[in-house]
Amino acid sequence: MDKEEMERRVAAITKERTEDDDNNLRRMEKHARCALLPSPESLDTYSGGSDITGTLDDFQTVFKWATKCELLNTEFLQRDDSKIHLSAASFKNMIANAFGFVFDAVKNTGDPTLDELMFWYYAGHGLDKQNAQQLSYCASPVLERVKLSKDRFQEARHFLSDEPRKVKGGELCLHDIGFCDFNGLLKPFIDCIKHQSINSSEEKKENKHLLMVLDSCFSGQFADDLTNLIQEEGLNYLNKGCTVTVQASCGINETAVGGYFTPTFIYLNDPENKEFLSTLKEEWNELNEGDKARSESSFCIPSGTNHKNRR
Repeated sequence: MDKEEMERRVAAITKERTEDDDNNLRRMEKHARCALLPSPESLDTYSGGSDITGTLDDFQTVFKWATKCELLNTEFLQRDDSKIHLSAASFKNMIANAFGFVFDAVKNTGDPTLDELMFWYYAGHGLDKQNAQQLSYCASPVLERVKLSKDRFQEARHFLSDEPRKVKGGELCLHDIGFCDFNGLLKPFIDCIKHQSINSSEEKKENKHLLMVLDSCFSGQFADDLTNLIQEEGLNYLNKGCTVTVQASCGINETAVGGYFTPTFIYLNDPENKEFLSTLKEEWNELNEGDKARSESSFCIPSGTNHKNRR
């Protein structure tokens, strides 16, 4: 085989791969970019490991809901994400999707102005402050362990500090991938909306939305970090119509209980319960701040249940 023939074959293979990647991205455009990430207590090589707090049950609830309302593109996500057992290998595949493919689809969207939602759901464990003080781990996930380059989010470096951050509490526990704080998710979002799309490089991306729904102990730290960022620096670098939203199962110093927040979130986001949600909002808005504070602090777990804290 001469040099010219070799170059022709390489070019053909490259073109075929590019077309396959583009077709995958186009299929994903039919639905929200959906990352569903359960993180039980432990992962085994071949089985589901330990899950005494029911993270996989909550994951299943969201998976079925997302499929039913066509939020999740099951045609694209046809690995083993819908299984109730989670092996270490499956978990790494889901990490690659959550930090890679979901954001890549927006990064290389064919329509920069298309209204696109990234639904990022986590059911697992959050790091408490006391343990965080004793650890020297970085607050960013080690994505190289799922073959995602550490230099992946170049565009975000112009807006967010790239200095390593020590864990402080509230981070999502991702097993041997490490921990993930608020910046760990904001960075790929900023990168994908600032990056020039290979499919439409001349227009700025608009109307892109990142929704984080976190069912883990101390997850309110993400909401607190978002509030502080807005107050201290603002989010002026977000493109037109782009938003970041955090819905957390508890406050920065509170523990979450498996089997409560996720089913409630699903119930209240069911179109059939729209009127009920509207009534709750009206009643909540009518309360004064003191009553709201007492309401938030008086939550208790019903006796006789065996739900456990996710910490």
